[in-house]
Amino acid sequence: MIPAERTLRDLGRAIWPEAERGLLATIQMTVNDAELMRADAVLSTQHGTSAMTVLEWLKTRPARHSPATITETLSKVRFLKSLGAHTRNLNQVPIEKQRAYAQRIQARRPAKVREFKASTRTIELIFLLHVTLLELTDALLYQTGHRVSDLVRHATNARQSNRCDPLSSTANA
Repeated sequence: MIPAERTLRDLGRAIWPEAERGLLATIQMTVNDAELMRADAVLSTQHGTSAMTVLEWLKTRPARHSPATITETLSKVRFLKSLGAHTRNLNQVPIEKQRAYAQRIQARRPAKVREFKASTRTIELIFLLHVTLLELTDALLYQTGHRVSDLVRHATNARQSNRCDPLSSTANA
């Protein structure tokens, strides 16, 4: 017999804190407190000369595959690696669950993130850094592939136009 909807919701609410404690324990095995405090502090600071925070800067998605966009994406990857996002082994947590936690922090204003309890903020923050690094490296590969294709196309077009020019000049002579 299937329990009533309210009973299922109550069970889910009862299980949730235990699941979060398990995730927190997993994270604490891979991230030390100093790294966590540094990442938490730096994400709420201003990014460069812009009016946005580092967290908002990381949220902005690359638009095209121009050299400037590739440089910007590469600087984001380097920034995340400087926070140690590439060293954390979080493979035991399904990527869908990591994305869900990362999206929760992305959906909030940076000031609102500070209001949450430390355990929730830690889980969301670490998964945000990890998932963002994965997404940005994928985007960087995609952008670079497009850029290489553009360069090959331009080189091919230039070569073909150079071949055509000598023929047209001899035809006029």
